[in-house]
Amino acid sequence: FSLVSFPDFLSQTSLRKVMRVFRPDIEQVEAVEMAWWRKNHNATTVPFSMTLENVDGGRLLANGSLISALALAVSKAVANEVGEELGPSNVELMPAHDCLVVAAVFTPSSSRRAAQIQEKLSNSETLGSAVAKCTADVPGFAEVCNGQAEVSEIMVPTVPVPVRVSMEIPLAAVLVVFIAVMGLRSCRPQAETEQPRPPAGAILNSAGGSPTSCRSQTSWNSEDQSKDSGLDSEAEKWPEVAPVL
Repeated sequence: FSLVSFPDFLSQTSLRKVMRVFRPDIEQVEAVEMAWWRKNHNATTVPFSMTLENVDGGRLLANGSLISALALAVSKAVANEVGEELGPSNVELMPAHDCLVVAAVFTPSSSRRAAQIQEKLSNSETLGSAVAKCTADVPGFAEVCNGQAEVSEIMVPTVPVPVRVSMEIPLAAVLVVFIAVMGLRSCRPQAETEQPRPPAGAILNSAGGSPTSCRSQTSWNSEDQSKDSGLDSEAEKWPEVAPVL
């Protein structure tokens, strides 16, 4: 038998195509299994299934007491392998052409326990042989088989386990980060934080746009005024001459 996980079940497409050549009923088995998976798979349950080959489903359906005995035998075998109680009511037998799909579901107390059961089912190397042996010991089962009943595959889904993330941040860490940020801000050079300002009373030079102080501008104005007053005094020294006609 082969032990595969539920995601691998979908990756067996190529193998299924080869099997359809010899087993046209494989599509019927897939439909039965997938419908059961969708019904029973969630975060707090662990469904799994296996296929017993060489079982005449038609003859098995005609014997209701045999179906109940098989469900009880399968539940005991799986419970012994996993270490978790599994009642016969949680085992469902779905006969198909020349095979029997055995589906069961664990209902543990928590999602974490569900993950532990899933891990045991996935890693068990004797689950298939234990189920085949217990079913072979059921009285009347050999009469509905077309040879030796063997487990061809066991499929176990992956159970999502919730992960709790702590959002608590120590107060000391917050204080350390705050002090570090404030220290970096205080160490920044003043030249980067403040733009250079022109001195008080500065004006822009019309030629190059560079600032010039008001004091220098005032000295220029006083010089111009002194020059004008000098010219006026020179003009007063010379008498006015009447024009010659």
